[in-house]
Amino acid sequence: GSSRYWAGLELDGMTLEEACLWVVARVGEGTDVPRRWAGDQEGVRKLVQNLGLLPLAIEQAAAYANQYDTMSPARYLEEQAKSSSANRDDWEQRELRSGEYPWTFVQVISMTCEKLKEIHEKATKKANGKDSGGAIGLLKKMSYLHKDGIPEQFFTDAEWVHIGVLKKYSLVHSALGGVRVHAMTQGVVRELPGLEKSEGHALRGVLTKLHAEIEKFDYDLPKTYGGGRVCVPHVKAAVRHDGLLIRHDGPTFTNAERKDKHMIAHVCNLTGMFLNRVVGSGQDALELFEQGRDLRVQVYGKDHLSVAGMCNNMAAVYDQQGKYEKAKALYQTSFTIFQNVHGPWP
Repeated sequence: GSSRYWAGLELDGMTLEEACLWVVARVGEGTDVPRRWAGDQEGVRKLVQNLGLLPLAIEQAAAYANQYDTMSPARYLEEQAKSSSANRDDWEQRELRSGEYPWTFVQVISMTCEKLKEIHEKATKKANGKDSGGAIGLLKKMSYLHKDGIPEQFFTDAEWVHIGVLKKYSLVHSALGGVRVHAMTQGVVRELPGLEKSEGHALRGVLTKLHAEIEKFDYDLPKTYGGGRVCVPHVKAAVRHDGLLIRHDGPTFTNAERKDKHMIAHVCNLTGMFLNRVVGSGQDALELFEQGRDLRVQVYGKDHLSVAGMCNNMAAVYDQQGKYEKAKALYQTSFTIFQNVHGPWP
């Protein structure tokens, strides 16, 4: 099936014969005209060679071609050449690690995203300007989540319609209980410009959703533990990108950044407590506690009770790990903040 090459990291490529046979089998699959590129062997050969024999890029091209009955290999290459979403010079200036996102794959994803954006803009105009974000907006959000097993409950009924569109273009695939996105697709989509209302809009939406989901967790109700476990990998994936929302470390940050810092810190704290107390993963919890503490210091200052609470949580983890000196120092910091706020302990 089409997922054969999708599941792994497809950088080694296929042989020319494999690529040609696969594309011919894929284009027209499930339609009234199966294998409709079978008679254009030269065009197919040129297309797969142009795509560097990269399986993931070839799959994207085949899925795109399947949406248009008159699409030929030559026409696909023409449209790819005209695609303007990604400029190679601009892309290289983003200082991405060499080889992480092959330029051929960037072009293919850029072309598909450009088409989805065009479809969305037409739908928005038809809806008198009401902008739902569309399939492309949803894909941008999904690029900040963990690539595997994005759960069903993360999506609204309207968003499942968009997921259907993304599946047609082979940008997402079904997974047990949800949806998965290839890590390379996520990486390119995160970097492509112009796919959201404003910079950071998609990430803010993701964090808001995760905030709401993680708050459903209750230590006294074990039946909620499953929901917490589902959220953990997605929280860890999303908070890594907090720099997109938070550009200032000092007193110059805006009110919007203040709200974002507060929300991210709260998500880090709740998830860290779950990791430590339920999952038993203290080291992962520490990383989130530290990130949350630093954000709270920036928002409220170092002598705030919320900072004391985070220090106390970190101390508890070190205590459990037998690192008593570190625990003692953090307990002392927490106690000192408490005294600074409420006065000396009676």
